[in-house]
Amino acid sequence: MSAKSEFPSDKQDKYVLRFPDGMRDRIKAAAAENNRSMNAEIVATLEENYPSIPSLEELMKILEDLSGQLGKMEQGPEWAEASNNFIELIDAIRGRIHTFTDDEVHQTYKTITRTDD
Repeated sequence: MSAKSEFPSDKQDKYVLRFPDGMRDRIKAAAAENNRSMNAEIVATLEENYPSIPSLEELMKILEDLSGQLGKMEQGPEWAEASNNFIELIDAIRGRIHTFTDDEVHQTYKTITRTDD
């Protein structure tokens, strides 16, 4: 008897899910429309609604990139205030980067990625 080949997906988390009546058909239709498998469709939907939170190191990189962009802006009173606030935020995060809780990471991420519509 030959040994079963292992695929990378064999090592991924698995979860059995029960769909309400009709949902499987809706997922199947959406997957077909998007040219992907039902699994890929479900994962894409979950990723959209539950995006991963970047690590503190990734947050620092985002902040530093934004800082570089801020440095290229035309300087005026609004720029000065934004720049000072931004530098204070980077310094505060840098000083506590190894002590943040997951909730603090999530809140910081929400704060720096918030857009005012």
